[in-house]
Amino acid sequence: MKHIKKCLSLLPIIILFTFSCPYPDNPLNPFYNNKKNPDKPFLVIINGISENLSFINKRGQSLFTSNVLLGLAPNQIIKNNDDIYIINSNSNSIMVFDYNDFSIKKEFSVETGQNPYKACIIENNIYISAYLTHKLLKYSLAGSKKNEINFVDIGSYKPYPLGVINWNDYIFIACMYSTDGTATNTRDPSRIAVYDASNDILTGYIEAGAKNTNALYLDDNILYIISSGSYDVGNGGFQEDGIIESIQLNDVSDDLGSNPATISGLTVTSGSSFGALCIYNTKAWAGNLGNGTLRQYDVSGDTWTQIKTRTFPGNSTLAYIPDIKYDPVEDKIYVTEFNGNYLYILYPDTLLTKKSFKSTISTLGDAQFMLMCE
Repeated sequence: MKHIKKCLSLLPIIILFTFSCPYPDNPLNPFYNNKKNPDKPFLVIINGISENLSFINKRGQSLFTSNVLLGLAPNQIIKNNDDIYIINSNSNSIMVFDYNDFSIKKEFSVETGQNPYKACIIENNIYISAYLTHKLLKYSLAGSKKNEINFVDIGSYKPYPLGVINWNDYIFIACMYSTDGTATNTRDPSRIAVYDASNDILTGYIEAGAKNTNALYLDDNILYIISSGSYDVGNGGFQEDGIIESIQLNDVSDDLGSNPATISGLTVTSGSSFGALCIYNTKAWAGNLGNGTLRQYDVSGDTWTQIKTRTFPGNSTLAYIPDIKYDPVEDKIYVTEFNGNYLYILYPDTLLTKKSFKSTISTLGDAQFMLMCE
């Protein structure tokens, strides 16, 4: 087990001031410049340290890095209609881009010291996990604050909300608990907060089965709870005891509004410091936060069967996989490797490389989160 180098996703760096920067009118994306045959990017990549975007052209699979600066520690990119939202954790801001040409429409603050981490959008509102203040923030898409929801402490343990995902009008928030908010101490217990957006109320918690619950994934009405497991800085970092659990939401929908704590997840796989997850039909690919190993699974049964693994070199033997996307048209998977600063395009069955790109010219770790455009 190895420590993560420069990993902004796992532990948000705390910088308690707002940040803004001048933006050119357009990111000068060459994929848009052919007026006879404009070509929107197929894939957009957040570069975490250089704090900009890279674009992949589907037809030529060429990469272009934008000269538009994002905020500090960009941590998520999501699409809503013709708008692209980027969550800037250390700038405490949300940037909004126009999907049609990736020009910047606006940027709004979520207040200094919140450290926004992940978000989801329901109708005209965006719901944001605030890592440092232990809250779920509700803002209009225009940028006005509408509500904030405090999560519940467990004794001296405070909740640190991370991954956010919605199903119908319910929002699920992965909460890790810690006495000091650092990755050097194991966080135990972990929970999934359940929030009813239609009634603006926190209805309760689902108890997670492992420590360090950090992310959520939704596929075919099944909620996947992703835990990286124990972390001990004095004993080699991640202990590889994380798990992935599943909950069939249709089966528990009547309980979500009243007593979510009675709901328990089914463990589908274990034995890794799980982070990124991608599922397509009967296959799944999961990334390891501690050693850059990509795992492929057969997910046709209740318990997943591991088929194949591949470990990436990273940088100075350290590797970290922040995101995985599957392209059903070309039957390829896209994998970012942060410390090595690479985007890998892989054959999904063999995990062999079809093509790879440096995500930016930066020599530092960079490639993080992706948006696969429609």
